[in-house]
Parts: sequence; structure tokens; C-alpha cells
Amino acid sequence: MPNYPGTSGSSTLMTAPIALAVPSALMPGDSTYLFGIVPAANARGSDATIRGEQPGVPQASMAICLAAMGAISPPTICFEISFYATGTLIPAAPGAFEIDLQEADTDADAFYIMPAATPYKITTVIAATQKARVDLSPTGGRFLRALLVSRANAVDVVVKVTRLA
Repeated sequence: MPNYPGTSGSSTLMTAPIALAVPSALMPGDSTYLFGIVPAANARGSDATIRGEQPGVPQASMAICLAAMGAISPPTICFEISFYATGTLIPAAPGAFEIDLQEADTDADAFYIMPAATPYKITTVIAATQKARVDLSPTGGRFLRALLVSRANAVDVVVKVTRLA
């Protein structure tokens, strides 16, 4: 199983036995959060209920699986990245940062790679909102995850992934 380092109790720590630690399947139209915490009371509420988290650097997120859908086109995935002042939903600058979007056909650390294409490496945000968006159409790899490579400022991060097709 991959090594998902992090603080005990955070949303990215994987400590369950292998049989219980299977990445979630992302079907067309589904979204999930790779970094960021959904308060239990609001699990089905608005995205505004998502809290950011401060994973250590470097830290990989949980993985998601792009479930096979028969004879359909290759997956189209979009990522939304947001940075907030600690414990708030107030946009905050991460400073110099890098988030790599990695893919693999085997859910093990040694197999995750960042494709050479530019969109898989995120290093800039829109200054007014401290947000970034990346659309990958198509993308390969059966599993996807985000890797927080660096972040200069101590701000919270939220990474949302949505499968469009």
C-alpha cells in the first residue's frame, strides 16, 4: 500500500488494513476532496462547509480510482485548488508552492509519476482568489493523487477532484 504520511486523525492518513484501504472509485459526475476536511455534520452539505488542512511537505493525498466504464472515452478530470488562512475560508497566499498531480496503474508509491505535460504541475494561483483549476482531458492512469511538494506559507489547502467523463 502507498505511504500516506500525515498527522494522526487527518484526512490523508491511511492506517487501515489493506482490505479496508481501497481508494474510492470516481464515476462520471462524482467529486471528492484529496486534501481538505468535510465536517461530519455537513458531509452532504455545500462545498462551503469544507475546511482546509495543512498537510506536511512533502505529502501525498489519498488516491482515487478511475473506474472503468466499458467502451467510453478516456476519463476527463478537473482539479480545483484553494488556499485559505488557517481555520477560515478567507483566501490566503501560499507563497511559492508546488502541487503535482500524479497517476499510476498500481496504487503503490513506487508507481506514481507526474506526467511530463505542464498541466500536471501546479505552481500558480489567481491572486484575487488564491485558487487554481486544471482540466485533464483525457488523462491516463487508473489511480490519481495530489502531491504537495512545497508551500512557503502556513496556509490551509483544499484540493477537489471531479470526474467529468
